[in-house]
Amino acid sequence: MKLYFFGQKMVSQPFYPAVESKEGLEEIRGQMISAMKRYNLKELAGPQVGVNLQFVVVQLRFGTFLELINPKITRMYGLEEEEIEGCISVPPHDNRCPVRRMKTIHIRASHLSDINRYSDLVFEGPDARVIQHALDHLEGTFFLHRASIRDRHIVTRRFEEWRDKRRQQRAQEKEKECQLQR
Repeated sequence: MKLYFFGQKMVSQPFYPAVESKEGLEEIRGQMISAMKRYNLKELAGPQVGVNLQFVVVQLRFGTFLELINPKITRMYGLEEEEIEGCISVPPHDNRCPVRRMKTIHIRASHLSDINRYSDLVFEGPDARVIQHALDHLEGTFFLHRASIRDRHIVTRRFEEWRDKRRQQRAQEKEKECQLQR
């Protein structure tokens, strides 16, 4: 699965289409879980891996993987808690900052077993935070958009430095490849 990064069109849209068929979703779910295990992630949203749908997979605090199809937050309450967050779509790995999120959320979503049947679910604490982060991606929102202006600038600058360095490395690799072909 290809990862998409902050600023790329695939992950920056304000709206993604609803899932209307579960065709292919079992395989996508499996690939997303494999990527989550490989990169030690707690969540992955479809748009982050090129799946242009309202589909996320989260790993809950006790290790269970849960897919959420066409999820919507219906209620948020409790304390607004601040914790450090980062995102695989905003490298480098240590590019993190404090983000405030609600302690308790209610969501309505369907699942692979029956995408036409919706469930109302309640999450608290770390699980609520992970799900809020994942669902933000379905609106083109990143953790840095929820950070202070100062932290947003720091995270953006670090990402841009990483991106520029990566582009430079790729250009050098292409140049070497061309030289070898001559």
